[in-house]
Amino acid sequence: MSKKSAQEYLEKMRDRYQRRGREARSRLLDELCEVCAYNRKHAIKLMRPGGYRRGTPKGNPGRRSIYGAS
Repeated sequence: MSKKSAQEYLEKMRDRYQRRGREARSRLLDELCEVCAYNRKHAIKLMRPGGYRRGTPKGNPGRRSIYGAS
């Protein structure tokens, strides 16, 4: 399946996914994983209303530098 056709299919599935109950969503995820060869966890992330979003960096991780007056 090409990227473009997978994207179109994903958009249609996302609309259907948002309007379904829990059991129907599970079946839709199964179908999506089979057709597009996605892992289930990735498919769940793709089904979010805004699509897949990576986390934004929260700043510099780790301890702050301390510079002395010496």
